[in-house]
Amino acid sequence: MNGVHLVVFDCDGTLADSQHVSTTAMDRAFQLQGLPVPSRASVRGVAGVRLDEVVTMLAPDLNAMMIAAVEEDHKRCFFALRREPDHASVSRSMRGWCSRRWARSARSPR
Repeated sequence: MNGVHLVVFDCDGTLADSQHVSTTAMDRAFQLQGLPVPSRASVRGVAGVRLDEVVTMLAPDLNAMMIAAVEEDHKRCFFALRREPDHASVSRSMRGWCSRRWARSARSPR
């Protein structure tokens, strides 16, 4: 078995920094619910934690229904932001690069 058969990228912060998308989505989610927006530093400080836990850490006085509402708004805002041109172009570029690389490797003799 010669050559590279699989390449895995850690894109978050390596090839494309998407942390600004998540923090902006959190800002908007809190705003949509009429809640005080947590600082960007506090949102970044809980990166990697499950979303419902993040909301609980950022606003410990919220009830379960409000936590779920902020969580849903965050998801909706996050995916909307990812479709914006500045973020979507990175995703398209990576998909294109991966597709071209995959096509070349599939054609090469084993």
